[in-house]
Amino acid sequence: MSSDQPEPHPVAVAEQREVAETPAQAAPAPRPTLAFLPWCRLANRLSVGPVHLVPYRRKRPEIPELDDPSDAAAVASVLSMYRDLHGEPVTRLALIRLDDQPLLAPLNAERRATINEWIKVVAFAALADRDIVEGFAYANAAHFALRFQEIVHDTEGDMTHIRRDVRTKYGGIKDGRKIDELRIGIPEQAASNELVRADRRLLSAIEALGQATDDDTWERWMDALACFVEANTDSQDGGGVPPRVDHVLLTSAFESLLQARGKAVMLGKNLDAVLDGLDRPPLRDSHRYTERLKRRYGKKSSVANAWVREFYDIRNSFGHGQRTSEDPEGPYSWAIREHELLATIAFPIIARKLLADAGHLRLTSQHRGDLAALEHAMASPYSDWAKLFRDAGQKETIADMGRARQMNGGRPPHAIEFNGD
Repeated sequence: MSSDQPEPHPVAVAEQREVAETPAQAAPAPRPTLAFLPWCRLANRLSVGPVHLVPYRRKRPEIPELDDPSDAAAVASVLSMYRDLHGEPVTRLALIRLDDQPLLAPLNAERRATINEWIKVVAFAALADRDIVEGFAYANAAHFALRFQEIVHDTEGDMTHIRRDVRTKYGGIKDGRKIDELRIGIPEQAASNELVRADRRLLSAIEALGQATDDDTWERWMDALACFVEANTDSQDGGGVPPRVDHVLLTSAFESLLQARGKAVMLGKNLDAVLDGLDRPPLRDSHRYTERLKRRYGKKSSVANAWVREFYDIRNSFGHGQRTSEDPEGPYSWAIREHELLATIAFPIIARKLLADAGHLRLTSQHRGDLAALEHAMASPYSDWAKLFRDAGQKETIADMGRARQMNGGRPPHAIEFNGD
């Protein structure tokens, strides 16, 4: 060593030697993980993409998907933590597995992301199957709250702890709890006794879209569906998504679906293109027509164009921190709640139409009726919406029956397909 170089500190040399001599620790073996939807009272088995949803009933705890039947007790222990409004373990929920994987399989970040993406698709297909105006087939995003729980056995093989990943802005930490110490209560908006169903034809159409399209289009659709689902939590307890955030999320969903990010004029133009060819009510004769609407969007604007652009204007107010949606030019033509309800109704209708235009979906009579009634509902007071959608659906059903009779030589058809489930 050169004489002009300082001698290393003895402690530093010892620390370096200790680090060099310490054998590298082996990475921990991945633990089996249960993926499930604790609040989803799934009616039937459901598969979409690589994801399979399996109904679980506490009174019938047999799980054929388990490679080792002895794991059934571990699964039951994990699920016992999830409680209904009476404090009792939930009786029905949905378990999840991936293609070519057992129900209890190590799930890395990539596999978890895959499950999360397709569960958003299933959630959208369930939300799209609702009759919001009449109140049938109720579902919301809370039904599809996704959980991953790693299973940790004690030295005797009993499953006594769960392992939970907790993410913070400072990184990840691990939180291990005893199962008999945990109670997780169901959100009130997910406590319905109705079984959860999803439009299977819509699921197949979205799956076909994913197989036929490029990555950019698929990611745009997934962004749109995720925003729509997250805007439909229906939380009323103050701990959910605030209405202003719902509005921003719904607007983002339309922007992604209609390829109009950040451009209200393009949003209106592309919505007009989707509705082109339908019987469309003139804006001037509609219940919603005002001088403000004419000044803002032009007297030749369509009802749908004016609606979605006003919806976007309100989003700008909320997105830039305003807590109210007052406009100095005058009152809006649609109340805020009317806007959000119309957006929640319109989004699945527009999505189905785009999938049908791409050749991935055949619209049922009810879905064609919904499409025909949509802009008329936008033009009318809220009190008329239920009748408009109901009458339009019945009209399309009668037309289907007439066409089927003609194809059957004038005799009544044996079966008419009314809905997509």
